[in-house]
This record gives sequence, structure tokens and C-alpha cells, in this order.
Amino acid sequence: MTVDTVLSNSIAPIRSRESTSSRRAQKQVQEALLAVALAHTVTPVEDGGEPTLQAASPDEVALVKFAESVGLILRERSINRVVLRVPGDFELSYDILAEFPFTSEATRMGVIVQNQQSKNITLYVKGADTVMSRKVRYNDWLDEESVATW
Repeated sequence: MTVDTVLSNSIAPIRSRESTSSRRAQKQVQEALLAVALAHTVTPVEDGGEPTLQAASPDEVALVKFAESVGLILRERSINRVVLRVPGDFELSYDILAEFPFTSEATRMGVIVQNQQSKNITLYVKGADTVMSRKVRYNDWLDEESVATW
């Protein structure tokens, strides 16, 4: 089963119409949720048998909890790997190839991950809206968002 199939069946399904625009919207929602679930420094920790999330920022924990509320459960996070569990008891494993930590000057952070199943490599970046809106532009011709500059 492919990553796209697992995600399509488990998170943010859009079932109203199966048009091209609906499928595109579904894919964009899935990618946004993956960005939230993968671009962070939160670590799951067993605390007396009860799993808890630890991070330097409570905002990071809140975003990971949001991802968990829609079905992307953080199972493991190390310096070089992230594992998510999705409904249906599937696991999605990603190698962390590079991390760009949050700084107060940049007000954004990013991570380059490689899906262990598909081998696809993706850069996920998140940050303050005032910064990100200047960095990302919509490219109508390619029908995708492209990063102008880091």
C-alpha cells in the first residue's frame, strides 16, 4: 500500500466529489497535515506508562497534538527519524536528512525528510505568516506552491 493510499484512506478525506480539483484539494490538505506532523522538534516520551510529548515550545506540542487529533500519531522522533502511526494501524517512517532549527531572526523552521517506503524527499517549512507569505508564491502554471527563497 502506498503512502498516498494510506493518507487518502485515513486523514482528511474529501468525499464530496471525485473531480480533479477535489483530489488536488485533498492532496494539499494531506501535505499540510504532514508538514505539521513532521516539521517540529517534539519527542514522545513514556512517563510512567503514559505517553507524553516534550518540546522546548508549547506551540510545537499543540501542533503535534492537532496532527494527532486528525489521525497522525507521533510514535517516534529522534535526530534522524520520525515515525507516524495512521488509522488502520499503518506506520509511516521518514528519515530526517536535514533540519533547519527555528531561530527568532528567521521565525521559521524546516526539515528535509525521505519517506522510507516511497523514497520521496520533501522539504517542509513552517513559520510566522508574515515571513512565510513573502517566501512562498503560488505558481499557477505548475499548479503547485514553490519556495522563492529560504
